[in-house]
Amino acid sequence: MRAGRIFFMALAAFLTLLAAGSQALATMVSLTFDDGLAGAYNSAYPVLKKYGAPGVSGIITGRIDPANDDYMSWEQIRELSAAGWEIVSHSVNHARPIQVPVFYSQEPIHGWTRDSPDAPIYQAHYDYELITGLFENGKPLKEVETIKELNYKPGSFFFDRVIEELHIRPFNPPEDPSSLDIRAFSYEREMEQSKKDLIEHGIEAKTFVAPYNYWTDDVREASKRYYQYAVIGKGEDNRPGSYDPYGIKRFMVHKDDTVASLMRIVTQNAVDKNSWVIFCLHGIGDNTGWEPWSADKLDKFVAWLRQENIDIVTVAEGARRMAECAASKARAGTAPACKAAPGKSAQGKPAKAKAAPGK
Repeated sequence: MRAGRIFFMALAAFLTLLAAGSQALATMVSLTFDDGLAGAYNSAYPVLKKYGAPGVSGIITGRIDPANDDYMSWEQIRELSAAGWEIVSHSVNHARPIQVPVFYSQEPIHGWTRDSPDAPIYQAHYDYELITGLFENGKPLKEVETIKELNYKPGSFFFDRVIEELHIRPFNPPEDPSSLDIRAFSYEREMEQSKKDLIEHGIEAKTFVAPYNYWTDDVREASKRYYQYAVIGKGEDNRPGSYDPYGIKRFMVHKDDTVASLMRIVTQNAVDKNSWVIFCLHGIGDNTGWEPWSADKLDKFVAWLRQENIDIVTVAEGARRMAECAASKARAGTAPACKAAPGKSAQGKPAKAKAAPGK
């Protein structure tokens, strides 16, 4: 009898410790800086380094160019990675999935006809709003500004957006237009190629951040083939009971948002509800990019997070903790959502989530 009581007392103590250990797992904040802008390195990095905190930088790999100093260089990106930042994919060209073909299988363009009897120029209808890349037998074609340029520029194309008509002058003009192998850059290719670009520069990306925070069921499924996590928008927090690794939500930060407004969001969610709050920022410390935020605001906000002992984590670390929290709750046989972290009290007024779509 006594042995039985001792066993159940030990079991109860174990479950209590297990539950308590999981309670604080979800109380955390992540700071994501989209687009790979230079301000992430020049302004955000020094602030986070000052407080020993990591950041997350979403790289548009097609924008990284030594001639364009609005964006970071690959050397700077690797330095952030070495300093503990998570470098994530933000695609190659920053397109919405409704603007381009979604899957590789939708890339081929059919219905080609001869456009001119005097020159090897062909035309076909194009079903999408945007062309981020066009290939002939895997070789990229170059876009020109006027249709007349096709007459003397092999390997080029012109897209008439008014009538959705695509005109090309291929490298190897065929006798039969139907034999042309012309493919458009798909959203799935954006995912895979950006991952390859990052690997080529020594970075293994586990996370994809959706351009414009635009997300559909189709691209969610496609993302699973290339990434462990996908980040979107929605202006909500992430909770253990409803957390989705391929739909990780975040709050947009706008130019005029105050430090106090971000503090209220953290208090209402990460503190009061023991959830994971992610903020989506863009330009920092200058006027580059969508809705830039000042380095001074960022400094004050990160200082407050440190003062409140709220963990600042990367997306990959946050996702790991969310999975651990859910697993520990399952083992303990308790409710799926973690309770409020002990020792943390609510402060401030309820936050108003901003769900406006961002970049």
